[in-house]
Formats: sequence, structure tokens, C-alpha cells
Amino acid sequence: MSWLSWEQICSIFPKRKRDSHKGTFGTLLCITGSDNMPGACALSTLAALRSGAGLVKVATTRNNVSILASQIYEAIYLPMQTNDIGGIIWESNQDTLCTAIAQASAILLGCGLGDTAATQQLVRETVRLANCPIVIDADGLNALAVCIDIMQEQKENWILTPHPGEMARLIHSSSSVVQADRSACALHFCETFSGTLVLKGAGTIVQQGT
Repeated sequence: MSWLSWEQICSIFPKRKRDSHKGTFGTLLCITGSDNMPGACALSTLAALRSGAGLVKVATTRNNVSILASQIYEAIYLPMQTNDIGGIIWESNQDTLCTAIAQASAILLGCGLGDTAATQQLVRETVRLANCPIVIDADGLNALAVCIDIMQEQKENWILTPHPGEMARLIHSSSSVVQADRSACALHFCETFSGTLVLKGAGTIVQQGT
């Protein structure tokens, strides 16, 4: 184990050419938010734009679009149909999502989606279709814990970002077990699954699959 310094982190970001434009830096698809949790969608969209993503597409509920578009001007919004509790449902949005997934250079999935059966299907179908790096966070991880079988098809370019509670759900254990030996927990998980695990907390651990 080694510590990442600020200089090492900065060195990861390539120097940008003066004649570059947003199309130079890929298309990020954010599948985030529900009517009850617009904030998670807004925060993750802003983070994506500030970190340097080129074209940012946000697939979120129609109610969220009206909130975000008045404050975050750079993103492209894909209004999603919802169920009766304000969550994105796969069936009604399948055509739009399939096209967006195929065009994406990377995908962010999970922030504020809600923890429902609809979310589980949305996560399952997105993971099945994605052929690009995919970051799974928040309720995306909660859905993944329920349909863990899709992890068997996990690719090396997946990134999971759980906090201790979400990590506990992924391994069907408890937060206290995770916190008792965070390094061992991350290592054991990545011995089974490929990709990269970012176990958040006081002393975030980044562990790559073996």
C-alpha cells in the first residue's frame, strides 16, 4: 500500500491542447437522480463538468431537468419518464437510453436514483449494454448488491465507489466488519471481481482487481 500525493494525482490529468474543444474530451452519460433526490443529480453533474468532461449528458427525471437546466447551462438533458414514486424506469426510456449508452465514452450511474426494483432493472440493463468505463455510485451500488450476479460480467474498466455502508451491502456483511480492516476488505473484494474499487472514508482506499 502507498499514499497518493497531490502531485501524483495532478500528473494523471493530461495537458490539454490550446485548440481542443468539448468534443475532444469525450461524452459522459450521467444516469442520476429521482424526483425525491435532485441534489445528487445536480452535484454529480457539476462535478463532471468541473473535472473536465467534454460533453455531459444527464438522463434524469423531467422534474429534475427543469431544476438543473436553470442553474447548470452546459449539460445536455435527457428527460426521463418515471414511475409513480418519481424514479426512472427502464422500459419507458429504453430507446433514448440505449442510444445514449452507445454514444457514451463513459457512464456515471447511481447518484440519487432511489433504492427500488426499478433501479435494479435500470442498473442491470445499463451494465449489460455499456462498452465503456462505468462509475457506479450510491443507489447504483445498492441495486448492484441485490443483483450481484451481474458482477460476474464485470469489466476491468468498471469503478465502484462505496462508502463503508454500501461496501457492507455489496459483501453482505456489516459496516463494522468493513471498518475493522478496510484494506483487507478491499483486497478480498478485488480478488473476486475485476475493475477498480474506491472504498471511501477516512483514508480512502483505491484497489484494482487482480
